[in-house]
Amino acid sequence: MVDGRSVMEQFNEIKSILDHYSQHKLALDEFIVVTSIIDKLPPSWKNFRNSLKHRKEDTNLDELGTHLRIEEDLRKEEKSKSEAQFEDYNWRNSNSEKSNIEALRSLTLQHTKIPKPSVALSFKVVKTRDRECTSLRDLQGVEEPIHPTLHETGQDVLNSSESREVRN
Repeated sequence: MVDGRSVMEQFNEIKSILDHYSQHKLALDEFIVVTSIIDKLPPSWKNFRNSLKHRKEDTNLDELGTHLRIEEDLRKEEKSKSEAQFEDYNWRNSNSEKSNIEALRSLTLQHTKIPKPSVALSFKVVKTRDRECTSLRDLQGVEEPIHPTLHETGQDVLNSSESREVRN
């Protein structure tokens, strides 16, 4: 049996073939036919196949058809419910997602790209008191002010061990 087609449709085809055999007086053992149909169920029906195999009582062909029909109907209902929930979710979020995308596009269109400078900017780092982070305004009274310097080579102009290089 194949996943792409209805299981009941395939079951009815097998049943009609068996009816042709019985018309020509070729009888097959019903237990063998039922077990072979169970073994040939599609891979997505693996759990259902195992539950049918491990039943205590034997099932005949008509009972198997009933079980297959019920299982297929339940699977169709579950699939339609999950698709309906998925469509409902997409419908709710589609407007907000589109507006978010449009907002991002408008932001990117408004701003032009700024080329990265080839010039490196070096700062002399000043020791702060008690390792507190202070702003430039607070450091105005300190003996060593911050001196930014520009240079083309990318090497540090300041020869101090307290300096570091920041590149954009």
